[in-house]
Amino acid sequence: MTTPAHHEPPPVPFSFALGPDAVADRGGDDTAFAPTRPGPAARPALHYTLGDGTGSAARERLRQINDRSAAATGAG
Repeated sequence: MTTPAHHEPPPVPFSFALGPDAVADRGGDDTAFAPTRPGPAARPALHYTLGDGTGSAARERLRQINDRSAAATGAG
């Protein structure tokens, strides 16, 4: 290796997306998380903006979305 050791913080998520099949499987209302809905109205996907990649609040928001998804599909 030619790079000296240095600290790198863990990556921070900045967005999260669900495809149309996952959206159809989970159903439910996501207005609390204000996703955008790209794709055709009959089979929309969901895209969530979590932050700009610098704040740790994005992890909490991602956890909340994941918990809500798991509850909606019965996977949690």
